[in-house]
Amino acid sequence: VLGRSVSLLPFLPFGISGVMLSGLIIHLANFFILIKILGKLRVRKIFSIIYLFLPTFVWESRSLYPEILALTLFLAAFYFYISERRRDWAFSGFLTGLAVLVRYDAVYGVAAIALAAFFSNRQKFLWFCLGGIPPAIFLFAFNTIVYGGALTSGNGSVLRLFTRF
Repeated sequence: VLGRSVSLLPFLPFGISGVMLSGLIIHLANFFILIKILGKLRVRKIFSIIYLFLPTFVWESRSLYPEILALTLFLAAFYFYISERRRDWAFSGFLTGLAVLVRYDAVYGVAAIALAAFFSNRQKFLWFCLGGIPPAIFLFAFNTIVYGGALTSGNGSVLRLFTRF
């Protein structure tokens, strides 16, 4: 998927070592975002240490898998989602849209957040959806240009999932 590849561009001048270092930088960024989230929720920040040393995320930080970058975008989106300002809700939607550019299956997370916002705060839902429009337009345009259809990816059409049943 396009998002992880683009995120590696700043590390390319440093060779394979720089590219592999990107995972550690993303892991540390997640740690600091989690500290900010816990502070905003008035939870003791020491609990963020659990994330830092969780074996799954330590392993992910040593690889080039896109999951940890999608997590970064979701953590940052959650930080803005729990805010009280409309522009932060829109930015939250934008960030989750970028997560879909990193991993297509992140759309399930976007749907879960949108559904929660729909039932808890319709205004938040509206601004969240408005923020997600630019990444969605980009994704549909990219898929159309590269794969020949807005709902088509390198793995084929998304619509084929619904025709199996």
